[in-house]
Amino acid sequence: MRAIGLVITLCDTRYANRYACVVSNAFPQLSYPGVALLMFVESNFLPTPSELIMPLAGIVAARGELNLTLVILARTLGSMLGVLPWYYAGAYLGGEHIKRLMDPKTMADVVA
Repeated sequence: MRAIGLVITLCDTRYANRYACVVSNAFPQLSYPGVALLMFVESNFLPTPSELIMPLAGIVAARGELNLTLVILARTLGSMLGVLPWYYAGAYLGGEHIKRLMDPKTMADVVA
């Protein structure tokens, strides 16, 4: 309950964290597919930590606007779908190719 009051207080101040306000207010409209989509994007494309997404989804669930169990299931589904392309890329390329790509000498050549 305290976290809900904190987000509401943040949204009411001039120096509010606009990301927290927008996302926490958008979660009820995004619903469970939105949570899954954000977790998919986080796992696959953007290096955004899930610590930015899941606490806000938890706050919305604590408000009673989403079911916590379904939020957790949507998060799990989105994360699993997000890492599958990388899993299959590794399975297709094989372990030796991945080790070669991750070799510090190869990485230095790519960066330089």
